[in-house]
Amino acid sequence: MVSEFYFPRQQGVGCCPPKQEPEIPEYEELNIRLRGYDFTVLESFMKYVHNMADVLDISADAWPVPARTTTVRTFKPFSTKTLHEYNLSLYERVVQIQDVPATMVPLFLEVVQQNLPEGVSMAACEPETEEDKYRYVPDVILEELETQLEELDKAKEERKK
Repeated sequence: MVSEFYFPRQQGVGCCPPKQEPEIPEYEELNIRLRGYDFTVLESFMKYVHNMADVLDISADAWPVPARTTTVRTFKPFSTKTLHEYNLSLYERVVQIQDVPATMVPLFLEVVQQNLPEGVSMAACEPETEEDKYRYVPDVILEELETQLEELDKAKEERKK
């Protein structure tokens, strides 16, 4: 005879609900802004960040932002005459990652930060509408046509009065 001690009866099989794992919150969108003065280094690092996101199964999108140009002048001692003039271009690239679990974000950002090349800075933030406006280069011809349309609309309104 087999003892119940070794083979207990299976009472209540299927009576308990399965264990619920806690839901991990996700970031809907997160922008990683990369800035640097060396275009080629910045471009290749943006590609690296994008590829790393792909390897980790994180959906990513990347785009350039227009460069900001600054003129730097050095002057002769005790004078207002310029000695040297330099034009510096600050390039910026944005990698946007989407639907990332909150537990994955610190790891991803830590790896990106540890591999930052010299001269490149990184900032992670949630997307803002102001950034979207700065992203696009203004079309001068389109803006001129829009002002002409506004002037024509004003002229029509004045004629109706």
